[in-house]
Amino acid sequence: MSGAIPELRQLLDALNIPTFATVHGLGAVPPEASYYLGMVGMHGTRAANTALNETDLLMVFGRTTRRPRDRRAYALRAPCQDRAF
Repeated sequence: MSGAIPELRQLLDALNIPTFATVHGLGAVPPEASYYLGMVGMHGTRAANTALNETDLLMVFGRTTRRPRDRRAYALRAPCQDRAF
């Protein structure tokens, strides 16, 4: 992470707009925040997915909106260090 989470949280507190996260962004927004709708996607919340589908303006903070080419790069390495991929 870039270390900008405190600044992101300060901005979201000031804007107080509906906010959701992807699986890679979980933890960036405190789940107890009144504006936080949860995670989007297949395992996300209905509120977050509805907000994404009905939004007129989407502001993205963080990494990228592209899918990784090699999903193995995101696999947890610690439990399976001795296995070849």
